[in-house]
Amino acid sequence: MRRLLFSIYALILVDEVLLLALVPLAPTYRDEFGLSKTETGALLGASGFATVFISIPAGILADRIGARRLTIAAGFLLALAGLVQGLADEFWLLIAARIAFGAASATIWTAGSAWLSDSVPARRRSAALGAIMAVAGIGTMIGPVFAGFLAERAGLGVPFYA
Repeated sequence: MRRLLFSIYALILVDEVLLLALVPLAPTYRDEFGLSKTETGALLGASGFATVFISIPAGILADRIGARRLTIAAGFLLALAGLVQGLADEFWLLIAARIAFGAASATIWTAGSAWLSDSVPARRRSAALGAIMAVAGIGTMIGPVFAGFLAERAGLGVPFYA
């Protein structure tokens, strides 16, 4: 049980760190890739766009193939999207990676929450699900600082590799 809680909370934490890692790095990407303000905004909004369109289908798919299986697959997609974001050397590759990241994020939040809910005893379910928001809040707080710190010291792609 603890391993499951830790695993899902870890996915949520990494998801939120990666989501907000782009915020302090956007001006650098704008300068490096010669992006317009619209393109920079699209880059920042790409993962949210994917999340809106993937969340409901991810829930339906979790019911069909299983929340566990789908959450694990989304974890791999999250790692791959992070790696591609770090390696991206052009705008379109970076935006595609952000869209893939948004799809993974939506799936982790949807299927991961369902897997957690199905696995926790009823008397602990509310606390386990509520802790997801606390973990996400921690990721939201550390994501931009973590990304800025690593990018300054080790390179623009490093926050996404880590």
